[in-house]
Amino acid sequence: MIFFIILLLFSCLAVFDFFKISKDVRELFVLFMLGVFLVIAGLRSEFETGLGDWGNYSTYFQAIPPITSIFNWDYFISHQPPFEFGYFLLNAIIKTFTDSSYVFFFVVEFVICVLLYKSLKIYTKKIAIALLIYFTVLFTALDVAYIRQGIAVVLFLFSIQYIKERKLLHYFLWVTAAAAFHSSALVLYPLYFVCNRVFSSKLIIVALGISVLFFLLTIDIVSPLLNFFPENPRVDYYMATAKYSVSRPWSFTHVEFLLVLIVLLSYRKRIDKLKLTDEYLNIFINLFVIYGMIIFLFFGFSIVSARLKFYFLTSFLIIFPAVLGLLNKNSRLIGYFILVLYLLIYLATLYQLTPYFSTYKNFLFH
Repeated sequence: MIFFIILLLFSCLAVFDFFKISKDVRELFVLFMLGVFLVIAGLRSEFETGLGDWGNYSTYFQAIPPITSIFNWDYFISHQPPFEFGYFLLNAIIKTFTDSSYVFFFVVEFVICVLLYKSLKIYTKKIAIALLIYFTVLFTALDVAYIRQGIAVVLFLFSIQYIKERKLLHYFLWVTAAAAFHSSALVLYPLYFVCNRVFSSKLIIVALGISVLFFLLTIDIVSPLLNFFPENPRVDYYMATAKYSVSRPWSFTHVEFLLVLIVLLSYRKRIDKLKLTDEYLNIFINLFVIYGMIIFLFFGFSIVSARLKFYFLTSFLIIFPAVLGLLNKNSRLIGYFILVLYLLIYLATLYQLTPYFSTYKNFLFH
């Protein structure tokens, strides 16, 4: 229930992005929303249940020695970190100062909030609406459960500015940092060469049409692709585990994407004009199109589509506020109401699919 209350509260605050209020008040709203993120994810208190990745991360932190103990050859000979080196190193650094898992998760969420805030300030003026969308679409999965990928996603979000600025080295360095926390980020390198291009509506429709056709005909391209990569114990585990390797059927995610796509194509001319003043919008539209291709083409291996999509869901944070900004005053409020309704349905769907919400506990409340 607490997540629905927060969503409604955020909805009341974010609507002021459409009104002329002082910069200080707007900033206060944003900081309050980030503070709620910090409380909900950073002060979570039921690690002992072991549900999902969060419980595993707590156990992992307890087993990691301080950073002063890991920089010796004997340690690396006898220990192979089960997670990526960046996450391993972050655990070791924090373990140097505290043995508390609770402090560790608080620090991690603080880092995520800082990177998220800095990124959104670059890409949009409607930060509160972007945080409202982030809370529902990304926070409830990444900050609450999959924190390694949560860090990777905000690192990638920050790196997007370097695609526009054509700074290849900067972009690759930030993506490498993201991959140091979650290896799925390795697929993000080629985006530098794709996402800054402008694609016609016809080409977008053809590409997505082929993706949908593959989905409807159940043509699996993921399993053959995995055969080209070196053996990886984690990939082998996912492929051998039924709940991860199962095909993803037609769902709310697919309907949601197609509806948003229709809206974007309908407003294509006005969006193209908006691109003249919003220099990052085209990149996020391309990320949204790639998101659609992923959910349709990678249906044959649910864990792949589920994990990759988070990087591209960041497009929602920028596209939705931009499209709402194109509407006149009355239509804008109606559009915002529809957005909030969509987010409520999205959150209700998550409640049905995951166990995290029903078992959630916090130091400040239950």
